[in-house]
Formats: sequence, C-alpha cells, structure tokens
Amino acid sequence: MKEEKYAKISVISLALAIGIVWGGFAVLACWFSALEWGVPFVKTMGGMYVGYAPSFWSGIISGIWAFIDGFVGGFIIGFLYNFFRKRR
Repeated sequence: MKEEKYAKISVISLALAIGIVWGGFAVLACWFSALEWGVPFVKTMGGMYVGYAPSFWSGIISGIWAFIDGFVGGFIIGFLYNFFRKRR
C-alpha cells in the first residue's frame, strides 16, 4: 500500500493570514456598525474585545485585538496540524 504524504504548513504564514483576515473583518464590522449595519454583532464582539464600539478609533483598536486573537488562533491551528501530521 502506498504511503500518503501531507505537506507541512508554515505556522507563521497561517497565523498571519488568519490574523489579517480576522482583524480586517473586525475593523470593517465596527465601521459599518457606525452606519447602523450589524449593530447586534458589534454588541456581541464588544464582550470579547475591549473598546469595541462603532467609531473610527475603536475600530482600529479592536482590529489590533482581533489580529492578535487571529494570529494566536492560527498559530495554534498550524502547530497542531503539523504535530498530528507527523503522528499518522
């Protein structure tokens, strides 16, 4: 039987990609909520990220928090993928 091979993921690249996407989404959601779009979502996110409110600077600060959150989450996902890939 032929042995399957899986590619190794670049943990930092995955972490950066997820952090940028999640941070950008958080900024846009915050700014759009200033136009009264997605206000319930922003209230929910306000429970997770300090200072998440519908304003320009709150969007920037929340985007930084979300980037850090996405980076850490992406790093953990990439690390676990590479770890379990070797165990098969």
